[in-house]
Order: sequence, then C-alpha cells, then structure tokens
Amino acid sequence: MAQGLRPRTARTLIRPLALRSELAATRERGAAYDREDSFRGISCVAAPLRGAGRAVAAVSVSSCRGERELARLGPVVAACARAVWRELYGPGRAGRSTTAPARDLEPAVSAQAMDNMMGWLRFSEWM
Repeated sequence: MAQGLRPRTARTLIRPLALRSELAATRERGAAYDREDSFRGISCVAAPLRGAGRAVAAVSVSSCRGERELARLGPVVAACARAVWRELYGPGRAGRSTTAPARDLEPAVSAQAMDNMMGWLRFSEWM
C-alpha cells in the first residue's frame, strides 16, 4: 500500500490519500462514482441500500456517456436507493418516533424522474 494501488485504467485512483478523500466525499454525498476507474469508457453511479448500519446492497446505473450524465443521475440513484430501503424496511431509526405515524405512501422519487431514468435506460447505447 505504501507504493499505491495497482491501476485498472489511466483514471484509477492509485494514491491512498486520493482514495481516502474520495471515500469521504462518497459518504458525504451518499453516492459513489466510478469515472472510468474500472473500465475505460464506462462510468457508474451507485448508492447503498442501508439503514443505520452497513450497506446490504446497492442501486447503480452505468453509462458510456460520461461524467455530466452521472452528475445528473447521482441524486436520482440515491433517492431510488432510499425509497427501496424504506419500502423494504421502513423509515429506520431516524424516522421512528414514540407514536406510530401513518406510513408515508408518497414515493421518494417523482414519477417523472423515474420515467426519465427508465427512458434513459431503455434507449441508451450499451456496449
């Protein structure tokens, strides 16, 4: 590790300090970005399915269209992951109160945002 990490592409984070910084930013924004770090020409954004503990799964979207698309999709993917978690496990500790509130049936992601995302997935050029 003192020498750095082995790169997979020219964009792979290989310096430990840069990787730690990216991990901190990932925790902060709630989504991780792969900006051609793993495969040249392929980018990805992912958000964890998690409550107060460790992540048990993730929601991700990959693209060959670059970082601008990822920046736009990042918040949608994170909202989707939160909505899936809530549907499966409820609001979690932070959302609990002493009285049981009526369950929120509103989706975390608007129907329009989901339609846009699904349309993008349907009509994207896949390698």
